Amino acid sequence: MNVNSMESLIELIDEDKSDNTPSATRYPVRFIFTKSVWAVNDITMLLKLRELDILDASELFPLNTFSDGFPSLSTILQAIREKKDDVVVVSLGNLVRFWPDEDFYSLMMGLMEIENSPQKPDRRIYVILEGLIERFDSVFWSRRTRQIGSDPRWTLESPRDKVQVYLIKFDYTIDDSNALPDVKSLMKLWEKSKSDEFICFSKTLRPKSCFCSDDVVSVNNVLTQKDFLQKVMFIDVHEIPYDEKDSEHWTMLIKEFEKINVVTLKALIESKYNLKDAYHADWAEVFAAKAGNDFERWLIKNFVINSPQLNSSAFISVVFRSMQSTTTEEFIEKSWMLPFERNLTKEQLVQRRELLSALHNVLGKTIPPEVNNTIQKEFEVLDTEKVGAIVTGIAPAEKHWLVRNYEKLMRELSVVYPELDHYLSNINVISDSQFKDILVTYIQEYKKCRLKNEITDELRNILDKLNKNEASFYSWYYSLPTATQLAQGIDRSMLRWIDGLGMEFASLVCNKLESMGYKIEVHLSRANLPTATSFNMFEGVDRIDSLDNYIHRENTYKYPENFVMELEIIANEILPMLTSSKRDFCIVADHGFTALAGNKFQKINKFKFEKVHHEGRFAELDSNQELPHDEDVVVYQDTGSKRVYALALKHVSFGVIPRRESHGGATPEEVLIPVIFAHIAAKTKYEVKLESATISVRRRVFRFRIKPEPKSVPHVTVGNTRYEVSKDGDWFEIKLSNIKSGNYTAKITLPGFEQEVEFAVKGGIEERGL
Repeated sequence: MNVNSMESLIELIDEDKSDNTPSATRYPVRFIFTKSVWAVNDITMLLKLRELDILDASELFPLNTFSDGFPSLSTILQAIREKKDDVVVVSLGNLVRFWPDEDFYSLMMGLMEIENSPQKPDRRIYVILEGLIERFDSVFWSRRTRQIGSDPRWTLESPRDKVQVYLIKFDYTIDDSNALPDVKSLMKLWEKSKSDEFICFSKTLRPKSCFCSDDVVSVNNVLTQKDFLQKVMFIDVHEIPYDEKDSEHWTMLIKEFEKINVVTLKALIESKYNLKDAYHADWAEVFAAKAGNDFERWLIKNFVINSPQLNSSAFISVVFRSMQSTTTEEFIEKSWMLPFERNLTKEQLVQRRELLSALHNVLGKTIPPEVNNTIQKEFEVLDTEKVGAIVTGIAPAEKHWLVRNYEKLMRELSVVYPELDHYLSNINVISDSQFKDILVTYIQEYKKCRLKNEITDELRNILDKLNKNEASFYSWYYSLPTATQLAQGIDRSMLRWIDGLGMEFASLVCNKLESMGYKIEVHLSRANLPTATSFNMFEGVDRIDSLDNYIHRENTYKYPENFVMELEIIANEILPMLTSSKRDFCIVADHGFTALAGNKFQKINKFKFEKVHHEGRFAELDSNQELPHDEDVVVYQDTGSKRVYALALKHVSFGVIPRRESHGGATPEEVLIPVIFAHIAAKTKYEVKLESATISVRRRVFRFRIKPEPKSVPHVTVGNTRYEVSKDGDWFEIKLSNIKSGNYTAKITLPGFEQEVEFAVKGGIEERGL
């Protein structure tokens, strides 16, 4: 029977109460079906006014003690049967939705079988059910076996007011007015403030199925956190595949979206990490430095891998896909090891070098020892071409390999090991000495000997000419000014004294400073004899002693480890400190040192002097001691103290055989020191001209000129990818493989110069006007 209004329902109740027909008085149960959850409350309030008793099914056992319990059929029937007077049964509809058809049928049949006693023929039991009309008819009414005269089905007609209930099937709760934490709260939904959607977190209902969702209450299973984001929060995360092992991360993702009011993964990440555009971010930095926990690294990894807008062939995407975990350690390890596990494109290898450089030099991420050991072993068996494609010049093992094999990769040194390239290069040295050319030639050959860890015949021949005897030594020695003489008249505050900086490192220092925006002038000078610090002090000038301390601290000379570390100390420790003030300065030194007097090159002590110093490189002679006359010794008398010293002219020592690098002798690498004037240079103004601002997607070659022509090759970055730059006549060019049609910005960088230029990549066929 359909009832059109609340007033009609009251009239129907009154008529039914006065009906004395046998079927009306024998069976007291009347079902009131509503088409709105909120109508239950209205009906209940009206019936309360008529002083009817209210039986709330949500207060029955076990819900009276445990709010997430599940009342049984027998408990409900027993509670209703026990009522002797008129009663209104509420909060039953959203429970029986979770009962299978056979239980639903049994409950309805049990209710229909309740009979009045002769003493109470007008007793009525009103069972209010929100929705469930169709299920009642199909599951019970159409199948009932007992027929009764009156129809107990009353349907309150009203506009259907559908409520969505999202049933969460995983561990998660929220503190919200529309949250239903347990079975009891779902059963009492009709008492809540009106809303279209509710979220149920009942653990009891989690394993159960809802057997009836209708157009009054629709129960939607939310199986995973991904479902929750998409169905409940309407956030599209379809790109990221769901894996049960990542359940905790997905829960954290829900919390992030609740905290940051955005509706896309891209917007969430941009807000969280303060990114301008997540599609052009430096993901190595975000992953390794900004991500604070495993969840954040999982989120970044999946965003990069699964975003269709990001280049899936980019090296960082390949790294992320190869990772089994989300740890920074595995990210670093995979970034190093991938070239040994699979073939990478030339572009990917360039991107790898940039990524590893940022990790190491910018973010300070150390290279794991096991990675360095693996690189060392791999490089021992790979051919030069393969090493040349892989080597970055960052790992110690790579630098050691490059030192040993520098001649095989001379063209690549400026990119993969610029410090070594600077060290090997020639520089313009200012000197009036007639011996300038041969001394510079010696230093260049000495550098090669250091890299080969052997004394070449060419070096021996030059040294035999320069230090054939005392006379030949003093000829070139006194043709040079001392560093003190060259620095005379210079404000002491401008002087920078680097202990142990021999002439061999002048090219490294000069080239490095030029790349940092300085104009350099280097003069050739000599150290006082003996070539020890105590004889070459610069009074009133702070001493930078990290280089000298390093060579004295080492117990034995280790090749090439010690050499590599010396380049590191000068280029990345001393020079940044000197340039931090952004002022002009002058570098002076007290002496150099030699690596060729060690026990690898000499095995016996030729001389038995007693008062030996500095690993036997010089000895003090007593006043009555006979002066030695030998081709390997030069005798020097200090003009001030009148003390007499014997110094090694060549790569021999007195009394002891050095196990490490040493100084105090008279070889050119110990004696020759640079005086370097560094002036802040005015920045060069460059003009960039594109061959074309529009590039065909078929060719994908970006070409540009720079005027005046720079000394170094510029860096070009598009988005977060740095591309390898080649030269074609006057044009620089990069190949933009895999780049899609669209508008882009290229950043062109030179020392002291940076400019952004815009260009477009267009498809192959353009529309023509009709």
